[in-house]
Amino acid sequence: MHSIDAEAVLERRDQPWAHVYLIRYGVVRMFRQTVGGKVAIHHFFSEGDIIWPVFGRSRTMRSTLCLKNSTPVMAWVADFAAFRSEI
Repeated sequence: MHSIDAEAVLERRDQPWAHVYLIRYGVVRMFRQTVGGKVAIHHFFSEGDIIWPVFGRSRTMRSTLCLKNSTPVMAWVADFAAFRSEI
């Protein structure tokens, strides 16, 4: 279980998505960010939601998806590669 301060960057653009998150409490936002910094919010996740990189592009250096928590978050965090090998 991880306690994460508000506005922490969980996943960055141009980085392979590294983790799976199961939110115990708090709010996390998923968004796309252009090289110029323009942001398009896609979704908000909260208690009981699991967040993981479903699409192949999210798991490459070409990923434009970002995750950042909007509030303090308590979450289980797992390595994506280990998670994927189990399912």
